[in-house]
Amino acid sequence: MNKIDQISQKNKINNLKNKFPKSIFISALNQLRIDQLSSKIIEVMDDNLEELNLTFSYNEPKEIAIAQEGVSVLERNYNNDHVELKVKGTRKKIGQLLTLLDKKKTSN
Repeated sequence: MNKIDQISQKNKINNLKNKFPKSIFISALNQLRIDQLSSKIIEVMDDNLEELNLTFSYNEPKEIAIAQEGVSVLERNYNNDHVELKVKGTRKKIGQLLTLLDKKKTSN
């Protein structure tokens, strides 16, 4: 809820908090509680994201490429005989990725 700075009576604010318990009361004009709003937005967005650790041999270039499509690559570790990826994406994308990689492994 924005424009909280325009409400001078504390009981009105308390009534609004009771009526809308999940709301964040801010004042964009006065920059009040903007940090709480930002944190809540990030929290809600992160609720739909998953991280996944994957390991591929260098003989799997297509799989390595597929694993990096449509996700954020958080880490890449190159080793002598394999690469390790840590990716982050939506639950839907991670599920699609796991299904696709599983199909490729079973078809080889």
